[in-house]
Amino acid sequence: MDESGSARAIAHAIVGWVGPERAILAVVLACALLTYGGVSLFVVAFSVYPIARRCFARQRFPNA
Repeated sequence: MDESGSARAIAHAIVGWVGPERAILAVVLACALLTYGGVSLFVVAFSVYPIARRCFARQRFPNA
């Protein structure tokens, strides 16, 4: 997800919805969307890391 850029796209979309100051909420929403979409919780745990990293980087550095 990180190499293809999809993690960055998901992170930017969710941060755009909830705002950059709510990175924790954005990560929870990303987990919920992936789990609700049928992805195994074990897989979500590994695939949400690049999303969370992008969200928290966006919170700390707004132009990232």
